Amino acid sequence: MPKVSIRPRADPQNIRVIAKYYSRVTMTRLTELLDLPPHTTERTLCKLVTDKTVYARIDRPAGIVTFKQKKTHYQTLNEWSGDVSKILSLVEKTSHLVSKVSRSEWTSDEVTHWQEYAMQEAVTGKKITTTAPAAAVSSTA
Repeated sequence: MPKVSIRPRADPQNIRVIAKYYSRVTMTRLTELLDLPPHTTERTLCKLVTDKTVYARIDRPAGIVTFKQKKTHYQTLNEWSGDVSKILSLVEKTSHLVSKVSRSEWTSDEVTHWQEYAMQEAVTGKKITTTAPAAAVSSTA
């Protein structure tokens, strides 16, 4: 019975997986990851690119393979717009907190607790309420 190799199918799949996790990789590292000779690695990668299975650009003099497409101007502006919206939202919430503190409605311990809460929520990407959580406000009666 003839010996069957899964290598011809495994190599393109391995390149697709590498393309998902790497944006740039040296050709030397790519050949190490695939455990192939450099010529075979480049030939397999070129076949996947011409079949439009993977996007890649090979810089032969530098020996670098880039898997990520450059963003269009519209994509960059959309991302920038989203970031500006997030910043403006944080500024608005911060100014609200500053006005509350300036009216001396909270003690310094409550302010510290609220700042820690707001920072944790901002880092995790959660919406921050504009009023303090129940744990941050003590009874003033």
